[in-house]
This record gives sequence, structure tokens and C-alpha cells, in this order.
Amino acid sequence: MNYFSYLKYRFPFYIISGIILSVALCASILVYRYRAYLDSTIEELNRLSINKGRVVKEIKEVDSLAEHFRNTYPIEGGSASSDTFLYRTLDDIKAHLNEASIRVSGVKNEGGRRELPVDIELPVSDYPMIVDAVGYVEALAMPKYRITNITIARGQYGNFVLYLSGVLMMPSLGPET
Repeated sequence: MNYFSYLKYRFPFYIISGIILSVALCASILVYRYRAYLDSTIEELNRLSINKGRVVKEIKEVDSLAEHFRNTYPIEGGSASSDTFLYRTLDDIKAHLNEASIRVSGVKNEGGRRELPVDIELPVSDYPMIVDAVGYVEALAMPKYRITNITIARGQYGNFVLYLSGVLMMPSLGPET
């Protein structure tokens, strides 16, 4: 029975030392996890600082694109209409295809969009000029130019003439006059 009295007096010390060991073990695990978290945070910050230059460059590109759209298509107090965009695009076509003769019919409302029939007659001397002209009008995004007919014929002086028939289309922006 000596063991019982020995355990009786030492048992509380064993319990206390076990509790202290458990607390120390838990604290060590928490410190280890916290350090791993800090390491991953530092790596992420380093990665972000490396990408900062690219992000700044892309922000400048987006800002310049937005400025280009603001200058190209100014909308002031709701005064812009679909017709304004159609006529501005028509001016751009004439400026790009400066030797072209352009015929325009009246603007029509067709199913919630404004349409402007446009016929383009352009003297061409070689195949790249044809590709450039057709590619330019097909690349128009807003308003969109839908080609309905393409014809290449001889002109009266023996040169070739490209005839493009199509429609400039744009969604209606509100009440039009």
C-alpha cells in the first residue's frame, strides 16, 4: 500500500504537469500554423508587388481606351441619338475610303434598331484594295455594317469598281426624330 500513498500525494502534480504539457503542445501547434499562414501571406504580397507593374500598365491601357471612346462618341446629357452614331460612322467610312462615292437612303426603324441603307462605289486597282475596303466596313462594330451585296465591275474608263450595298445598323437609343 505504499504505492497508494505515494500516488495520493504525487497525483495532483502529474495532473498539473500533464495540463501544462497539453497547453504547451497546443501553443506550439498554434504558433506553427500562424507562422505558415504568415509565410503564405508574405509570398502572396511578394507576388502582388511583382505583378503591380503589369496591373498599372493594363489600367493605363483601359483608361486610354475609355478616353478614346469618350472622345469618339461623346454623350452629353442624353442628347446623343442612334442617328448621330450612324452619321458619324458614315463620316468615318468616307474618310477611310476617300475615293468612294457613297449613296444613302433614309434612316428606318426596324425591330428596335435604326437602319441606314448605304451603297458604296469605290474604284479599285488591285486585290488588296478590295480586301482593305471590305475588311474595313465589316470590322465596324458599333454601328454594324451588314453587307447585302458585293459586285466588282469594269468602270467607264476600263478600271475596276467595287460596289458594296449594305445597311448600317444600331440599336435604338430612345425616341428618334
